[in-house]
Amino acid sequence: METTTEIKYVNPRGPFGDATMSYDVETNAKTVGEFIEACIHRDNFVTICLFKDNIFKGNVCVAYSREGEITRKATDYEAYCKMKFDSIHTNGGWGSMTYDIHVKGKLKPQPRDEFQMVYFGYVHNQK
Repeated sequence: METTTEIKYVNPRGPFGDATMSYDVETNAKTVGEFIEACIHRDNFVTICLFKDNIFKGNVCVAYSREGEITRKATDYEAYCKMKFDSIHTNGGWGSMTYDIHVKGKLKPQPRDEFQMVYFGYVHNQK
């Protein structure tokens, strides 16, 4: 029997510019890969960024998916998908969400030129 991965947005913050919101994410996914599979079918456009010790080191796992198809994957995508995580935060709106996944384990910095995108250093409420 296949289990459905659930995604629930909690603790809303905002609205911010262009009517976007920020949320903590609750999910029954156990790995980054399980979470990605669920969210790319939920939102129109998705960006997945990986954090270690609340620091973004340039690790973008998925830069954009559209209607369930991943259009850009990181070189280390398969390794990222196996990683477990502590928490997930998201921000966005209008069908485009950026998910920040705080992973367990080692995370080496990603080559700067792997993705032609800028991550705008969104700061989450620290617990």
